[in-house]
Amino acid sequence: HCIDYVIIHELCHLLYPHHDKKFYHLLGRILPDWEKRKERLEKVVI
Repeated sequence: HCIDYVIIHELCHLLYPHHDKKFYHLLGRILPDWEKRKERLEKVVI
């Protein structure tokens, strides 16, 4: 699940280079549980 989040996050940057409202809107449409996945990733990354 974490790798899916990372890949989709980076693909969203192809359309929106900054972490702005449009970026997060797109990320949320593609991956509705992105916040949960991000939290999980942050727990495993040292």
